[in-house]
Amino acid sequence: NVIEGVDLGNTTGWSITPKTSDQLFWVGGTGMWNDPANWSFTSGGPGGACVPTAGDDVIFDANSFNNNGQVVMVNVENAFCRSMIWDNPTGVPVLLGTEEKQIHFYGDLQLSADMDYRFQGDLYFESLNQDTRIRTSGHEPAKDVYFRSITGGWVLDDPFRIVNDIYFQSGSWNTNDQ
Repeated sequence: NVIEGVDLGNTTGWSITPKTSDQLFWVGGTGMWNDPANWSFTSGGPGGACVPTAGDDVIFDANSFNNNGQVVMVNVENAFCRSMIWDNPTGVPVLLGTEEKQIHFYGDLQLSADMDYRFQGDLYFESLNQDTRIRTSGHEPAKDVYFRSITGGWVLDDPFRIVNDIYFQSGSWNTNDQ
């Protein structure tokens, strides 16, 4: 038995009690993904929450940054979140990470036109839900994008452009006339 776990799919023989999902807000401007000081349970609140897991929504909003060009550095090999929402951030913050880094999404992705997307690694969309939304707001993933889920499905909310390759391994796909 697993208590407070996350079933990422294809699990047999285990009883998993789901982790309570949290909303984690980025705070403090420039920082590293794996530093709890940059994560808060409230918008603009004190840092020191926890580093996001596959069950947590991460939100970058007007209280996340206070100057132009502040950086969210994905400094771990595999970063996880359920949904990633960029909601009218102050200034033009930067999402940065080198090409050997990866972000795994188990929910929606909503980028903002008011950000600088410079993440160079692979993106993995692995939702178990059928109506998972993707909005890139004109940003183009720089490396490969993977879609893989036994039960999941993705819906595009705007045009989805990519520089490298898309690997659609499983799930369903709705371009939504994009």
